[in-house]
Amino acid sequence: MSGGSVLIVGATSPMARYAAEEFGRRGHDLVLAARDTEELSRLASDLRIRTGLSVRTVMFNADDEQGIPGWVNEVWESAGPWAGMVYAIGDMGDQLQMENEPTLGLTVFRRNYTSAAILMGSFGMRLAAQGSGFIVGVGSVAGDRGRRKNYFYGSAKAGFHAFMQGLRSRLVDSGVHVVTIKPGFVDTAMTFGMNGLFLVGDPREVGRRIAKAAFRPRDVVYIPGPWRWIMLIIRNIPERIFKKMSI
Repeated sequence: MSGGSVLIVGATSPMARYAAEEFGRRGHDLVLAARDTEELSRLASDLRIRTGLSVRTVMFNADDEQGIPGWVNEVWESAGPWAGMVYAIGDMGDQLQMENEPTLGLTVFRRNYTSAAILMGSFGMRLAAQGSGFIVGVGSVAGDRGRRKNYFYGSAKAGFHAFMQGLRSRLVDSGVHVVTIKPGFVDTAMTFGMNGLFLVGDPREVGRRIAKAAFRPRDVVYIPGPWRWIMLIIRNIPERIFKKMSI
């Protein structure tokens, strides 16, 4: 696939920044979306200098689920033709706070799953009508099995993964490639200060692999790669044993 604009939602995250660089290196104009418009503007200026390409910005609020279909329509009409999109918003929330006040989990569900599903579904149908494109969704290994330490976040990512799997099947005959990215721990603000981290990914390398995945035939990509085998083991631990494990 050559040419065409790429929409990156959650563009101010470290992984998304480097993904944007890689798309720019491949010659794609960029439309960057996030809540922080000042940071978006700085990022866009830097990418214009680095790539010499068109880099536009648009504010996106993942908490406004009802406004997303109209937002997608405006963005779609503002640029094109489209190569595809990346959804890179993630919010782990505070597990202890959500246990004490479960309604706080609604924000985690919206940002990681429900808003993502509305956006990717709306954009995906437009790509299908176009007859080509890609959708890259950044999930997490946390969605592979519910764990006591992060089951709010993990369940949101599990829903995200299931939606992408269904969307992949729905769009495959339309020439649209849907790929799910499952990072493990990544050296970002979301993991800062956490104990017991291992196989921690460099956001620069993770971002580049996110972008490269859009042009490869794989459906699910674990980053770093060994997480595929780690999660295979974790998924297959019998429940009677797993529920006693403090992970």
